[in-house]
Amino acid sequence: MNKKMSTLTFISKNCFLCGKTGRYAEIGVYNMGKAEDLDGRPGDSSRSSIYMLIKRCISCGYCSPEISSGPSEAAEIINDPLYIQQLDDKSVPETAGAFLCWAMIHGKIGQSNEAGRATLYAAWICDDSNEHREKAIECRKKVIDYFKEAQSAKQPFCETKLEEQLMLIDLYRRCGLFEEAKALCDMELKKSIPKEEQMIIMFQEDLLNQKDQRRHSISEATAQ
Repeated sequence: MNKKMSTLTFISKNCFLCGKTGRYAEIGVYNMGKAEDLDGRPGDSSRSSIYMLIKRCISCGYCSPEISSGPSEAAEIINDPLYIQQLDDKSVPETAGAFLCWAMIHGKIGQSNEAGRATLYAAWICDDSNEHREKAIECRKKVIDYFKEAQSAKQPFCETKLEEQLMLIDLYRRCGLFEEAKALCDMELKKSIPKEEQMIIMFQEDLLNQKDQRRHSISEATAQ
C-alpha cells in the first residue's frame, strides 16, 4: 500500500461496467515504504499519490482503483440509490466520495476489510482540507465499523493482529472516542509485545490523557 511515486501517465481504458472509454491517471511506483503516521498513512510522494489511486467513470459512475475490472455485483450496486447519493454527495471532496463509493461496493459483497481501507483513504483526503475535518471523523467512524466487521469475519486489514489493534486505537483517538481507545491500550499493554509497539501504545496513552485528536507520526511515538 505504501509506495513512492515514480511517474504519472494517462492511459485510455474502457469501463468494466459500461464500456465507456476514458483517460485515467496511472502511477508508476517503486521502493515500497513504511507508514509515516500512526494510522498508516505514508509519507513522501505517496502521501499525495492516493489522489490518483481511484478512478471514476464519467458515464456510469463506477468507481474503482482499476476501472477496467471489478466484481460482477458492481453492475447492480452502482444503481442502488445509496450509491448514487454517495456519488453525488458534494459535502466531501470528489476523490473522497469516489473512495466511499468503492468502499460501498466492497461492503455490499462482504469484503469489510477492503471497504475499511477504501474509507480510510477517504478520511485521509478529508484530513487535507480544513473544511472537511468533521467529514474525516465521520469516515473514521465508518472505518472502525468496517474493521470490527472484518475482525469478526476473520478478514485481515493489517499484516498482524497487533497492527490491527494499533490501527483501531488511533482510529478511536482521532474520532474522540477516548474511552474505547484507552480500553484497547490497556488490553494490549497486558500482553508481551515488541518494544516499538509498546512505545507506540504508551505514546497513544499520553495523547488520550490530553484528549489529543490530531495527526501524529510513528517517529514521534518511538523517539522517547
